[in-house]
Amino acid sequence: MQYVMTSRELLEKLAAETTPEGISRISKGKFNEYSNKIEELAARLAPKVPDGALYEIKEDCPSEVEQVGSPIDLSSELRRRLTFQVEAGQTVSEKERDVGAPIRLNAEAQAQIEKLRIMVLQRLSGLDVTYFGTELPFLLVSPLYMQKTARKLY
Repeated sequence: MQYVMTSRELLEKLAAETTPEGISRISKGKFNEYSNKIEELAARLAPKVPDGALYEIKEDCPSEVEQVGSPIDLSSELRRRLTFQVEAGQTVSEKERDVGAPIRLNAEAQAQIEKLRIMVLQRLSGLDVTYFGTELPFLLVSPLYMQKTARKLY
């Protein structure tokens, strides 16, 4: 039981965490998936309530039995919290955070991306690729063209 309660608390803390940009660290889908797994585990670990106990409760408090949907809910130790909340003190407001906005990259990151593009072009085309900058980004040179130009030079 302690494991289930700790798992729920940790999942809630994880759901409340945000990145510096204000985006939640865990998606709602993953949160629901993990929450369902925790509840399945809680159902397996919960003590089984005999059928007679439900009838005894029904005689004592008929209105409460209607609210109780399963034997899991009868356990006072298990409380289900299905709230996917983000802390009130977000670092970035919703207006400032634009998910569709382009991401700014520094020069080193841009150079790495260009290097990877060249490598991909070389592998896909089987040609030599030379990067010339922003005006004339790429020059594809076939091996046959290189042989012909080399003959003309000599």
